[in-house]
Amino acid sequence: MKPVRTETTNAVYTLEGCQDLPVTRYTNVMNNEQGVECCWEMDAQDLENIKNNGGKVYLYIQGSAVPPVLLTTESAVFFQEGKGENDEQ
Repeated sequence: MKPVRTETTNAVYTLEGCQDLPVTRYTNVMNNEQGVECCWEMDAQDLENIKNNGGKVYLYIQGSAVPPVLLTTESAVFFQEGKGENDEQ
């Protein structure tokens, strides 16, 4: 899998020795918490692996604490009318 830019991408996380990670930084309008969304594109081999292992996908998180995460097949990010994805908060 590879991380990909989306139409709402507004930041890129970088770390030496790692692939750049384009993300959409957002603020949840319901509780004012901040978060990020990243999008990953699967190639034919990834899709074949998922098909052959019962539809499983694995999420790895470094460290001993697990932050709230969501793994989904659709974007959950939206911006209020009049607030663009690139607006600074």
